[in-house]
Amino acid sequence: MRKRSDSRSFSAKKNNPKAFLKKNFSLVWLAIVLITEIFFFNFPSFHLIGGGYEKSPLPMADASIIGGNITEDGGIETQGEPIILEWRGIDRRIGTVSLDADFSGASYAELSADASDDTNAEYRYSIASKKLLPGDTRSHTMIIRMSGNVRDLRLYISVPDGGSLRLRGVTVNSAVPFRFSVLRAGLLMIIGIFVWSYFYYKHMKLPCSENKKSFTLAANSVTVLCLTAAFFMVGLYMTAHSNGFLSEFRLTSGNQITQEIVDAFEHGQVSLLAEPSKELLMMDNPYDWSARNELNVSYLWDHCLYNGNYYSYYGIAPVLLLFLPYHMITGYYFSTIIAIFIFGALGIVFLSETYKVFIRKFFPQLPLRTAIFGLLMLQMSSGVWYCFCAMNFYEIAQSAGLCFVTAGAYFLLSANVIGKERVSPVRTAAATACLSLAVLSRPTTAVYCAVSLLFLGFGLKKLISEYKFGPSKKQKSENGEKAADDVLSESPAESVYCTRKADIVAFTVAAIIPFMLFGGLQMIYNYLRFDSFLDFGIQYSLTINDFTRSEFHARFVSIGLYNYLLSPPVITPEFPYVGSSFQTLNPNGYYFVANEYAVGLIWRAAPVLGLLLAPKALKKVKKEKRLPAALLVGSFSVVAPFAVMFSIWESGYGARYAVDFGWEMIIGALAVLFFLYDTNKNKDMRSLADKAALISLIPTAVINFALIYAFFTNEVKSSAAVYLYNYLDSVFNFWF
Repeated sequence: MRKRSDSRSFSAKKNNPKAFLKKNFSLVWLAIVLITEIFFFNFPSFHLIGGGYEKSPLPMADASIIGGNITEDGGIETQGEPIILEWRGIDRRIGTVSLDADFSGASYAELSADASDDTNAEYRYSIASKKLLPGDTRSHTMIIRMSGNVRDLRLYISVPDGGSLRLRGVTVNSAVPFRFSVLRAGLLMIIGIFVWSYFYYKHMKLPCSENKKSFTLAANSVTVLCLTAAFFMVGLYMTAHSNGFLSEFRLTSGNQITQEIVDAFEHGQVSLLAEPSKELLMMDNPYDWSARNELNVSYLWDHCLYNGNYYSYYGIAPVLLLFLPYHMITGYYFSTIIAIFIFGALGIVFLSETYKVFIRKFFPQLPLRTAIFGLLMLQMSSGVWYCFCAMNFYEIAQSAGLCFVTAGAYFLLSANVIGKERVSPVRTAAATACLSLAVLSRPTTAVYCAVSLLFLGFGLKKLISEYKFGPSKKQKSENGEKAADDVLSESPAESVYCTRKADIVAFTVAAIIPFMLFGGLQMIYNYLRFDSFLDFGIQYSLTINDFTRSEFHARFVSIGLYNYLLSPPVITPEFPYVGSSFQTLNPNGYYFVANEYAVGLIWRAAPVLGLLLAPKALKKVKKEKRLPAALLVGSFSVVAPFAVMFSIWESGYGARYAVDFGWEMIIGALAVLFFLYDTNKNKDMRSLADKAALISLIPTAVINFALIYAFFTNEVKSSAAVYLYNYLDSVFNFWF
C-alpha cells in the first residue's frame, strides 16, 4: 500500500505543470526568449509577406542626383555633403528601401525619404527616416508604409559627423534582415532568471543570518556589476574627452582643483597664482556677471575673488590626498577623469559595505531576496552615475564627498556605537576622519558630521551604561543574531561588556580628535582665504550671479524640492522610453538651471515613500527605544537631506546634486520598511511586500537608466559613443 501511495505521489508531481516549471525553468524561459526574439523582436522582417512586393534595384542611371561624386562603377561618393537622389515615374509597390553603402570615418549616416503614391500625387515630405550604422546591414534597410503604387521617390543621405560614404546601389523591396540580438536575449534571460530566483530559489528565502555567504556573494556581485558599469561609462567618456588612458597620467595642465590649487600650495600660498586683471579689480562690482560681459573684462570663471586675489571655493581633501602628492612625485597633474572614477568607485564600494553592516546589525532575519532588493535600489538611485556623465572639477568635489560620507557611515556603523557589540575606538576614529574629509571635499556634507554627533552620543551613553552596570548574566548566556528591535539602544540591564574608564576616554578621544584636526585645518584655511574661520567663500564666486547680494526666496527652494523629489517621469514611445519633466514652477525671478534632467526620487526609488510610515513603525518600537530610533533615522535620512536641498537653492538646479542626499533618504526609508516587514508575521502580507519590492525595481531601473542615458548622450559625442547610442536605439526600437 505504501508503495502505491508513493507511486501516485511521484506521478502527481511528474504531471504537475508548476513543479515541472520550477525544475526546468531555465529551459522553458530560454524557449520563451527564443520565440520572442524570432517572432516579436524581428516582426519588421515579416513586413513584406503577402504584400505583393517585388524585389528589384533602382538604377542609379535613372535617378537625378544632387551632391557627391559619380564613381567609375556608377556609384556615388560623398565627403560630408548630403546626397539627394530622385526617381520619377516608378509606379510600383515599395515596402522597403535598402542601400548598399560603405562608411569611412563615420559613426552613422541619416536616410530620409519623400514619396508620392496612389493616395496623393504630390510628395509627402519626410515620409520615412532611418539611421544607417557601419557594419549593421539590417540598419541599411528602411521600411516605407505607402498605399498602392509609389509614383515618385526622393532620398536624402547625409553623414552628420563629417565622415565619408560610398553608395553602390539602391534596392527596393528587400526583406528586413533577420537579427538575433544577443544583448536583447541575454538581458531577457537575466531578468527572467533573477525573477525566478527571487521567488523560488531556496537561498533567496532564507534569513541573511542563516545565509551569510550567499548574502556576501550577492552583495559583492551587485557591487562588481556597478563598478563594471562605472568603468564602461568612464572608458566611453574618455573616447570623447581624452587622448587615451595612458595620456591621462602624463598631463601637463589641469583645472582649478587638479592644477591651480596644487601650484598654489607648492608655492606656499592659499591664493591662486593667477592674478586678476586690473580692469576686473577696478570694477564697481566685479561679481556682476552682466557688467563683466558688458565691459569685456577677462576673469577666471567660477573662481573666488577676494581682496584682490583669486581663490578656490572647492574642497582641498582631494588635493592633499591625491593631486598634490602625485604632482610632487611625478611632475604631472593627475587626471580629473581618473580621479572621479576612483572616488566614485570607492563611493560605490563603501555604499555596499555600509549596507552590508546595516543588514547584519539591524535586520539579520531579513530574507536574502529582500536584502538584495534594498542594495539594488540604493546603488541604482545613489546619484553617483551623474558624476560619470560630465567629468569636470565640480564632479571631483561631489564624487569625493560621496566617497568619504559612505566611508564614514560604514566605519560609524561597524564601530558599534549602537548595538550590543563592543565599541571600536579605531573604527570610530576612522569614521570621524572620513566624515571630516567629506567636508574638506564638499562643504555641503557638513550636515552629516552634525548627524554623526548623535550616533557618537549614543555610543558614549552605551559605554557609560556598561561602565556603571557591567554585563548581565542573561546577555552572557545568549548566542545568535539580534532582532531589529534590540539594536537601537542599550539599557543598563542589557549591558554585555565590562567597560573601564580608559575605554570611555579612548572612545571620546577617537571621536573628537579627527574632527578637531580636520575641522581646525578647514577653519584655518577659511581664515587665510576669507578672514573668517567659518566662511567657505562661495559668495565671492565669479559665476552666474552676484552671490554677495542675492536674496533668499522660498519659491527657489521649492523648485529643487519638486524636481528632486516629486517630478513625474514622461513616458515616450522611443528608447529609452522615459523622459524628464523638469519644472521651474514659474519663479518670477532668476533661478539658474544647469540641466533639466529631473525625475523625482519617489519615482526613481519608490520605497523612499516608506519614510511616511515612520510613525507607524515607531509605535511598534519599545517605548524606551522610540526616541533613539526617531533621532537617528530622522536626522540622517530626513533632516540632513532636506538641509542639503535647502542649502543649494542659490546654486540652482543640477541633476548631479542628488548624489548629496539620495542614498541617505533611501536607506532611512528601507530601515522603516524592513522593520515593519520584520515585525509582521503575516505570511500573506510578507509575500505581498516581496512582490511589491520586485515590481518597484522595474521603474527604478528604467527611470534611472533613462535619465543617465539622456545625460550621458548629451555630454559624450565621440564616434564610438554615437555608434553605441544608435545601435541601442536600433535594438530596442525594434518596431521601426
